[in-house]
Amino acid sequence: MKISELALQNLTANGLSTEQAEHVIIRAKEAKALDAMKPFWERAVSGYPQGVIRAFLVSLHAIALEWIDKYVPDIWFRTMFLPAQAQADFIEKQ
Repeated sequence: MKISELALQNLTANGLSTEQAEHVIIRAKEAKALDAMKPFWERAVSGYPQGVIRAFLVSLHAIALEWIDKYVPDIWFRTMFLPAQAQADFIEKQ
């Protein structure tokens, strides 16, 4: 699996439609936060340690949150893209 495929799979597994996820990926590919990823989007995930992939997904989720907040701010699965502590805080308040 390529990193771009992992990104699509992860975003859709957390609630975005394929079309929405593709918009987020376009943003991610243009984002300064993921500038260092530019040459790696089409490389195999298996070539990287899990920690690197996890760091990538954390950044991807931050970009997804920005997109969600701009285009679909009231979407029910928004919390899926929050950092772990923010998710825990949200659950605790419920």
